[in-house]
Amino acid sequence: MNIKSTFSKKKILNGENIDLIKSIVDHSPSLYQQIKSPGVLENLTIDIEDQFEFKKYLIYIENQWNLNHDFTFTICKKGVKNNPKQTFIGQVSIYGMNFLHSRAEVGIWVGRAHWNNGYAKQALEMIISHAFLDIHLNRLQAHIFTQNDSSIRVFEKLGFKREGLNELYVKKTNGDFNDVYVYALLFQNWGKNQLKI
Repeated sequence: MNIKSTFSKKKILNGENIDLIKSIVDHSPSLYQQIKSPGVLENLTIDIEDQFEFKKYLIYIENQWNLNHDFTFTICKKGVKNNPKQTFIGQVSIYGMNFLHSRAEVGIWVGRAHWNNGYAKQALEMIISHAFLDIHLNRLQAHIFTQNDSSIRVFEKLGFKREGLNELYVKKTNGDFNDVYVYALLFQNWGKNQLKI
């Protein structure tokens, strides 16, 4: 069976405290303020210099969505839908799609003002469920900077296992190379954990 012809691509995922909505360029002003908040970009594999570059990035991921290469969602807090620009707090993505081998990468970031509220964990739970149940992937993986203890804790809580270390894997715009841990979650292991809940 060809997974690419049978999966369900959703533009909105509804959660308890947050919704995930397809990222579009109109989200740029609010999301830019979040991604430029202290401590965010240092732990991402992308670099954003200014708002113009961020808009280009959002255009790129919209195109990747249409090509089924990258499904990036804006994380939106519930309860203030009359003023959506104030609700956008970050992004979560399924990217690097490989339908032949039923695998993809997962990435997430949340603006500093919204840390330690459980939003990252909930957004990851939602995107994992979408990846396994709607897109029918078999493996999700993540590359996490070795110093990013908070992300490591969240991914491990959700069942991701550390598979190894990639040395000097990511080059930042300042010229520094960063080591990353490789984490992965398999559908069969996620399914077993779901049965325990």
